[in-house]
Amino acid sequence: MLFEVDRIWKGGPDSQVVIHTGSGGGDCGFKFQAGNEYLVYASLSDMYGEMQLTSIICDRTSALNLSGEDINLLGALSEEKLPTKQVKLSLGVEAKKQPSSAPEQNPNDSLPNLTWMIGLGIALGLLGLFVWMRRKKP
Repeated sequence: MLFEVDRIWKGGPDSQVVIHTGSGGGDCGFKFQAGNEYLVYASLSDMYGEMQLTSIICDRTSALNLSGEDINLLGALSEEKLPTKQVKLSLGVEAKKQPSSAPEQNPNDSLPNLTWMIGLGIALGLLGLFVWMRRKKP
């Protein structure tokens, strides 16, 4: 999907960007609708073939009118920028070249986050089990 970029918190300076996503039906694709505004969280991924900017339903991407909390938090964490590089992309050849203007990112960067989330889940599960066992004892 081709997007006109209004504001940037992280990423390249381009005025347009192509974001790839699945088509739904269990492939984690986000159902973007043409003409709507979104706060898009995207990362480089080869989930749908070659390495490209991708956004899925597990990201925090949402309609702009539902993103007030995220926009406030992003504003507190980093400076909002306007696009400074005017580009005219299409969904053809230029779109395939587009990820090079995105920030360099290792696709495995999310692995430490996943490890922390799994560890936290296990810790909370053990805590719940401990509390349940303490209450069960007469």
